[in-house]
Amino acid sequence: ARRYFLREVRVASQLRHPNIVLIHDIGKVDGLLYYAMEFIDGHTLSRYMEPRKPMSDWRFCWSVVRQIADALDYAHTQNVLHRDVKPDNVMVARDGHVKLVDFGLARPQNDDFGDRTMLVGTPHYMSPEQLAGKSVSPASDQYALGVIVYRMLTGQLPFGDSNVFVAHLTERPRDPRQFNAQVPSLAVSVLDRMLAKTAEQRYETCGEAASALKWALAPS
Repeated sequence: ARRYFLREVRVASQLRHPNIVLIHDIGKVDGLLYYAMEFIDGHTLSRYMEPRKPMSDWRFCWSVVRQIADALDYAHTQNVLHRDVKPDNVMVARDGHVKLVDFGLARPQNDDFGDRTMLVGTPHYMSPEQLAGKSVSPASDQYALGVIVYRMLTGQLPFGDSNVFVAHLTERPRDPRQFNAQVPSLAVSVLDRMLAKTAEQRYETCGEAASALKWALAPS
C-alpha cells in the first residue's frame, strides 16, 4: 500500500493538465504518509449516473467524455497509463469542469512496478488485455472510457450480470438501443470501436474517440 501511495504521488505530481487533479504537497506525520491535492467543489461522475437510467443531457455527456479524453491523451503523451478509469475516479465540479483523479494504479508505460502477476483495476471497466494479464497501452484506458460512455447512454454496464471476466474477453456488448432507443446508430458504431476486443481495432487516441462520439450524438 505504501508503494502504491508513493507511486500515485510521484506519477500524478509530474502531470500538469487542467483536467488532471493537482498534487500540492506530500509529507509524513507520526509515521502516517499524506498528500494534499487541490479542492474540487463538486462530485464524482458516479453521482450523475443513476442505475438503469440513461443520461438525458447528451451535451453534458460529451463534455465530460471530451475532458476525460483530453486528460488521458495528455497522460499518454507523458508515457503514463491510468489503468483504473471509472466514474468514481472522475470529479465533476459545479461549473462542469472535469478532473481525473486517483493515479494509484497508474504507471509509466514501460514500468512493470512488480505487478505484472497481479490483476489491478476495476473488472467492470478493465480491457480484455488487462483481464488476460497482457501488456496494456493507451488503448486500454480508451476501453474503460468506452464503458463509461456506455453507462452514460444506457444506464447499464455493457455485459449485465454475466461473468464479467469472460464477457470482456469473448462477448460483444449488448446493443445500447436495447436500453435507450434514442441512441443513434452512429453512436453504437463508436462504442463498438472503443470496446473492440483488441487494442488495434480501437481509435488511435481517446480524443479521436471523443470527436467521433460528438458527431454521432449531434451530427448537425
